[in-house]
Amino acid sequence: MFEGEQRKTRGQAHALDAQPDWTPAAIAWVRELPEGETFTTEDITAALGLPRVVPGAFRNGAVGGLIPALKARGLIVPVGYAKSKRKRSHAHLIRLWERTAHERTATA
Repeated sequence: MFEGEQRKTRGQAHALDAQPDWTPAAIAWVRELPEGETFTTEDITAALGLPRVVPGAFRNGAVGGLIPALKARGLIVPVGYAKSKRKRSHAHLIRLWERTAHERTATA
């Protein structure tokens, strides 16, 4: 793994760890989706709100770190793109994710 990728992975893990309430709630929200349900990160933040502000941390870092963690667990797969619903985003394309049937175990 390249140094940049290692830093990215560490940063994502740090962002998730810095949100001890929001991160488990977001994982639970995705786990509760029925198999085949599609969603975006905007759907997660619409349901749960943005993570709380942590001094010295990027507020939305946990949102960005959540998706690779869920994908690594086998909970989600990318299935395309959707237009952002946020006014500030001017309908730019964002990744569309689908809830899968099975979560990988830690040993998988």
